[in-house]
Amino acid sequence: MKNIVNTAWTEIQPPPRTVGRANYLTAITKVEENQQVNLVEIIDVEKVLAEIIDYDVSISEHTLDRSLLPHLAAKKSLSSMTLQRLVIKSRGH
Repeated sequence: MKNIVNTAWTEIQPPPRTVGRANYLTAITKVEENQQVNLVEIIDVEKVLAEIIDYDVSISEHTLDRSLLPHLAAKKSLSSMTLQRLVIKSRGH
């Protein structure tokens, strides 16, 4: 990463279909720097981290909404961990 740039959501485009799905690319955009327009690839940082860092997604059973357990049983990703936290917060715990 060279720098962080703020941009409008209207400037963010989906990746080309030709790149397939077996990658980390989630979007692309163009950024002008030094009077030159550069194509910027936006990657799925959560997916990258999930593959390189061993993390604990366990949560105590008394705080988890049991109706969601069947949906989360086979998941081990940061996204499911985020969902679990949202469930807990929505229940006021």
